[in-house]
Amino acid sequence: MNTGHILHEKGFWRQGVWAFLRERGKISVLGGSMKIYDRLFGSGPTGFVLSLILLAMALFFEEASGLPPLNLSYTSRKLFLILTVIVGVAIIFWSVRSLPPENRGRRLCKSGAFQYMRHPLYGAFLSCLNFGLAFYLNHSIYIIWALLLHPLWHFVIRREENLMRGVFPDEYDQYCESTGRFFPRLFSKDKF
Repeated sequence: MNTGHILHEKGFWRQGVWAFLRERGKISVLGGSMKIYDRLFGSGPTGFVLSLILLAMALFFEEASGLPPLNLSYTSRKLFLILTVIVGVAIIFWSVRSLPPENRGRRLCKSGAFQYMRHPLYGAFLSCLNFGLAFYLNHSIYIIWALLLHPLWHFVIRREENLMRGVFPDEYDQYCESTGRFFPRLFSKDKF
């Protein structure tokens, strides 16, 4: 039997390469179940691809949108981009230092960057890097793009949070009550 036949029989071509690899990477973690791919990457690749698709649409419709350019000077746009990249990269390093990749999905991290928000990596991209790029591109359609990414990512991230609830049932819900998803929570939910 050749390799192509075996892969076809196992559903490789029907499921797609990533689905096949993700299914084969299933591991058990603390009584719950999380696949290696989900543990390491979470919702990042899905959100990133959707963000790029929206950016491509914004690029395509920039002139046709009828929206005005921002008319910011090149120097101010460049400085804002540099500032947001520095802050974004700092948050990314802080979150990776707080929860190294080998510990993702194995323990619930509530310290470092994760003390303030549940998804600091995604928050760094959404709040810093995307807005830096939007201002650098100097058109209001990119500000709209950066704003639209927030509800999109709130939707995309739900699957990852449900996986975390499966691995850390009660502890993750308590953690959600005290932290924001992409921004630090200023007020506790129980105060309202």
